[in-house]
Amino acid sequence: MKPARGGKALGPAGSLPPHARDGTRIAGAGYCPGASSFGIECWEMPSTVIQSINYDPATRTLSVWFVPSGNRYDFNDVPPQTYAACRKAWSKGRFFNAFIRDRYSYHLVEQSPSG
Repeated sequence: MKPARGGKALGPAGSLPPHARDGTRIAGAGYCPGASSFGIECWEMPSTVIQSINYDPATRTLSVWFVPSGNRYDFNDVPPQTYAACRKAWSKGRFFNAFIRDRYSYHLVEQSPSG
């Protein structure tokens, strides 16, 4: 992983300096409150359906924040390969609908005040 300006590597939340692990926006990473946990990656999505995603490889949990509600749902037992493919997909919403939505159990974790 290449160091960012200032010599600090960016990547999974666990590799960030402590002040950068509190769920704030960091160099392309989206706002994900769970990003304070070691090993969790968080990415803001260029999507009209998905605001951001957060993946915990230890639990294989994919957290998804949706637009426009801002609600967060956790999808259980999502393989790392599915998460990686989602990050690379041209259309995050289409990928989500085809490969995640009806294939993994899920539950509402956090309801946005506006949602």
